[in-house]
Amino acid sequence: MSSSRGGAFEMLRRPTDVVDLVGKSIADDQELSWFQLHRNRFIETLDLTLKYVAKGSTVLELGSAPGHMSVMLQTLGYDLVALDKQPETHALRYSSHGIRAVKNDLEKDRFPFPDERFEAILFTEVLEHIDPNYLTQLFWEIRRVLRPGGILIISTPNSLSLENHILALAGRRKLFHEHVKEYTLTELADLVGSNGFVIVERFYSQVRDTITHVGTTSNERIGTDHVIVGILRHPYWKNLGRALTLFPKILIPPFRSSLVLVGRKG
Repeated sequence: MSSSRGGAFEMLRRPTDVVDLVGKSIADDQELSWFQLHRNRFIETLDLTLKYVAKGSTVLELGSAPGHMSVMLQTLGYDLVALDKQPETHALRYSSHGIRAVKNDLEKDRFPFPDERFEAILFTEVLEHIDPNYLTQLFWEIRRVLRPGGILIISTPNSLSLENHILALAGRRKLFHEHVKEYTLTELADLVGSNGFVIVERFYSQVRDTITHVGTTSNERIGTDHVIVGILRHPYWKNLGRALTLFPKILIPPFRSSLVLVGRKG
């Protein structure tokens, strides 16, 4: 690992330690709130990467902004390249951790890498932002730069989550303002399988179902407590909603908020 990353990062080996240290390095309150929203997902993704990808492997992260995941993977011993639509925005973060950041628009640009360059690709919380009309070309590029047997890790919101069912019944279901399309687990598996990948693991994830909201309607923040603890400390309406939907999601996995899939290049 690059010596520029410093002693504290160099000593870390567990995903939770890496995630927590990166969180402590964030000074901006709004960015920290976003980070806490994704904290459980970061840990889950790091665990999956360690499960399927050997340390030292070359890994490409698609849509890497704001760069936290790339930093964490680099810290754990992977050789990271980050594709970012505006890498200049987070240039200091990338450079201080020895990460090569490449400017790329996933809907318009080909990947500036030779064939079979990477052993793994991360495509987390990005698919829902991509116009489906561009997916054929994008997956062609993903396959091209992955080595034979290479790993693809995807996470994305579940379009059939319990909260979406409730909103649909109330006539208030709509896509998040930055999402183009959300997927079911079957749709995600069909998309990945039809583009030449063997699916080795797929599941409904609860990484966002236990998040605690802290604050008021005008100044909302994300906390680190489990939602059952959070509802007692912060009797906020979003915490109440999460607490009420938690047990149905435990009992019925397709009601959970997130989808995760791991594919291997066939």
